[in-house]
Amino acid sequence: MGHSGLAVCKYGGSVLRSDDDFALVVHDLYRRVRRGQRVVAVVSALAGTTDRLLNRARFDGVEQDPHAVAGLVETGEVESVAMLRLALDRVGVPSEALDVGAISLRSVGEPLNATPIDVDLKRIHRVLEEKCVLVIPGFVGRDQGDRPTLFGRGGSDLTALFLAGQLGADHCRLIKDVDGLYERDPARPGPAPRRYDTMRWDDVLHLDGSIVQHKAVRFAREQVISFDVGELLTEGGTRVGPGSSEYASPRWPNRPLRIVLLGFGTVGQGVYRFAERLSDRLVVVRIATRDLEKAERAGAATSLLTDDVFDAVASNCDVVVEAIGGLDPARAAIESALHMGRHVVTANKAVVARYGPELHRAAERGKAKLRYSAAVGGGTPILEAVQRIAGESSIESIRAVLNGTTNVVLDCVSEGKSVDTAIREAKAAGFAEADPHDDLNGLDAAHKLTLLWHAWTGRWSVPACVDCAGASLERLTVLQSDSHEHEVIRQVAQLRRDGDVIHARVRLERLQPEDPLAGIRREQNAAVIRTIDGDSHVVRGRGAGRFPTAEAVVADLLDCADDVPDPVESMEFSVARPSIVPAQAVTC
Repeated sequence: MGHSGLAVCKYGGSVLRSDDDFALVVHDLYRRVRRGQRVVAVVSALAGTTDRLLNRARFDGVEQDPHAVAGLVETGEVESVAMLRLALDRVGVPSEALDVGAISLRSVGEPLNATPIDVDLKRIHRVLEEKCVLVIPGFVGRDQGDRPTLFGRGGSDLTALFLAGQLGADHCRLIKDVDGLYERDPARPGPAPRRYDTMRWDDVLHLDGSIVQHKAVRFAREQVISFDVGELLTEGGTRVGPGSSEYASPRWPNRPLRIVLLGFGTVGQGVYRFAERLSDRLVVVRIATRDLEKAERAGAATSLLTDDVFDAVASNCDVVVEAIGGLDPARAAIESALHMGRHVVTANKAVVARYGPELHRAAERGKAKLRYSAAVGGGTPILEAVQRIAGESSIESIRAVLNGTTNVVLDCVSEGKSVDTAIREAKAAGFAEADPHDDLNGLDAAHKLTLLWHAWTGRWSVPACVDCAGASLERLTVLQSDSHEHEVIRQVAQLRRDGDVIHARVRLERLQPEDPLAGIRREQNAAVIRTIDGDSHVVRGRGAGRFPTAEAVVADLLDCADDVPDPVESMEFSVARPSIVPAQAVTC
């Protein structure tokens, strides 16, 4: 029986050309994780590594031990597994890495051209029950004597298809540096070749085996395994399986998504760097920042800079990334962009919680999208999980730890430090604002509950007053005086349905060690989503910090990029600067 929502994705040397490419693979994996998939990521060595290691193994006049050669070559895959695991951890995607010995991936045949025959499925399923991503080396296995073997050139394709078949995966994708399979090499001179939309296994065997290993294709045919071949950070491509081979319909190539950045701090710079790496898909056309010289020193192109937010919004663009923070002028800039039909991506939970209905109406009028995945949980896809589960079942309650600043303070206090010392250390570590009042009194978590309620119900009728009375640090002294060994104090935000009444609160609570929220530390966030049929769904990850927040923003941008229209010229717009009325903060 297959694992629900399981995908096997293979990332080969054609997409892993340098260490920088691991970040792109993380983006690809994160988009799948936030759709609710569990992913087995099969990785190859960096481009050129296998040939380099094979050359190192050659000694003139000496007959090589093939198992020793396989053991040396395997180190390239092992390195890639470790690098991807570290890259996933940096953005807070819960993951694990196992070598072929740990999963007992057994093979038979010639040591350098072996075939996989068995794997420890229980071990893999155990990991996937706890983690979103399992990283496994491709191309390599173990024979019955536990000696290293290789699956032949391009053998990572075979590893991925073997695991997909054994696990009963819902989806298997071989990710290459091409957007599918073509009737001939697109790089050769001559008329543009046609791309296949679907292709029979037998027809793939007539193509150049350098794109998909023929041995792997024959295995897929024998085991009746369908799979996709396509590019990184895209869907679609060529579907290989039974049926007939059909060409894809001609289409305009998508032009790059044109981005305006409002703010050039942590998030703005992260988006800018990512756009530089994917210039064929994303291009920054304007940057608004108060400190132009500082932005230049941080690497922003001078020609893109302005200190006028509304001048930037008026640029000919597709999406505006609001990274200013606060309520004003963020609200006015977001509304202006949406009215003009620009999509908006933001991590600003305060402005969305306070003005959600108005902003969504502006998006509807402008036929634009407002995305704010990073506003709740940072790189932890809590909003997506709530929305997905609400579409499948009736949610009864949501309990969550949503504020990393409070976690850090509480951890320090549990070590015997004073609250003041804990706050100073949280600021020094970059986990607390200059004024952490909203974090520590529950207001930040209350804003996030507002967004979770909208994801749950599609309505903005959030409890107008979230009960935050028990969130203050004054309550901490009371809890500490009556706590027992191994209990953990956490700031817990909760939404609970009681008939037609919704209860919303944020408060400090003593948690037992077995509580899923008890193990959440420092900048980590987590949510326990319980349905009326008794099922509990747990979502975990890093909820704050440069990389997790930027990861969620980039994922929203890539979703917008999927909707970029055909490359036609867009009209220029002028923006009337709205009069900005000071906003009143949401209170608890």
